[in-house]
Amino acid sequence: MLLYNKVNDPYHTLLRMLNILYTIDDNTIELERLRIYDFLLAFPSHITSCRLPQNITSKKKYFKKYINDYNTFNPRISFARMKHIQDGVIIHLQKMLILKEIKNQNKFELNTEKIPMKLITDIKSIDSVLLELVCKDFSEISLFGKYGLKARLNIMEFKYDAN
Repeated sequence: MLLYNKVNDPYHTLLRMLNILYTIDDNTIELERLRIYDFLLAFPSHITSCRLPQNITSKKKYFKKYINDYNTFNPRISFARMKHIQDGVIIHLQKMLILKEIKNQNKFELNTEKIPMKLITDIKSIDSVLLELVCKDFSEISLFGKYGLKARLNIMEFKYDAN
């Protein structure tokens, strides 16, 4: 039996990341934040089990529609398995000159003008409420610390981060 999983598809990952980069307000993004946002677009049901700030908690109900009894997974393992495909896509985005690495900061500078015009029509395929929550509301949450995004989502190590 052949099973398809969008998490293992580099083209789907590329479109998710282009959605993120096209939607964020800032012209820089941290590597870990980009990987986290990509994970949340791939698994929006995980948002229902996260500890979110009170101003965002009311939006969690919307994502219950993404819960699927057949799609049970360990979020930490799934996030770790996505890393090699995400890294490959990020390298491709750098070669396309959409992302430019900022040395010694684990951040990327964004150049949306380099996104090919024919892809701009395709990148609007993800739920706009999901994109708004992930790219706009989560951008206000710090990545590090006890109340940071990494701690709230619990999909990657955060205890030893330098704040």
